Amino acid sequence: MYELRDGKNYEQALAWFDKSIELDQTPHYWQHLFRAQTLVKLGHRDDARAGAQHRLELAKKSNSNYGRAESMAILAAIKR
Repeated sequence: MYELRDGKNYEQALAWFDKSIELDQTPHYWQHLFRAQTLVKLGHRDDARAGAQHRLELAKKSNSNYGRAESMAILAAIKR
């Protein structure tokens, strides 16, 4: 998370988010949120779009308005 926030090493941040999702039996939308944000920073727009769409579904299931709003924001930013 610090790698993403501080903009130091997006590749390392992506590896950590991937590992977090892999180890968590029920990954939460926020794990996919940070992963999608990292993918955007790396320029992997197609992967970021897929992750944001998946995260949107997770946010809907958990009834998270924040998760839905953040997912929609990433999807809108990718379209630009």
